[in-house]
Amino acid sequence: MKELLMDSIPSPIGKIIIVVDEGKMCALDFAGYEERLMKLLKRRYAEAELKQVDDPSGFSTCVKNYLAGDFTSLEAIPVNLGGTAFQPQVWQALREIPRGQTFTDSQLGAKLASRKPHAPSA
Repeated sequence: MKELLMDSIPSPIGKIIIVVDEGKMCALDFAGYEERLMKLLKRRYAEAELKQVDDPSGFSTCVKNYLAGDFTSLEAIPVNLGGTAFQPQVWQALREIPRGQTFTDSQLGAKLASRKPHAPSA
């Protein structure tokens, strides 16, 4: 059975649940949505056990620091969110949007398209 580390932290927007798999954040959700969180984790890991620990991999501290105004603190958190081969590429591109800026879907699509290897010309 897969062991996932979990912590919950208070925040101004409600209690936040953090789940860590082998030193990478694999889930973050709000208290009150545990059923959804467990359903998604079960889909991904089949059998997993959540072990309550304080500040797994220092990620709880990073989230607290972010909420306190250190908007660069989340950049240090490695993530492993699963998904299709394409989804992690999208999530990484979303993480690269500079703070305070927005991207349209078409801008994000163009950014992703520019990363694809081009087929050799004939």
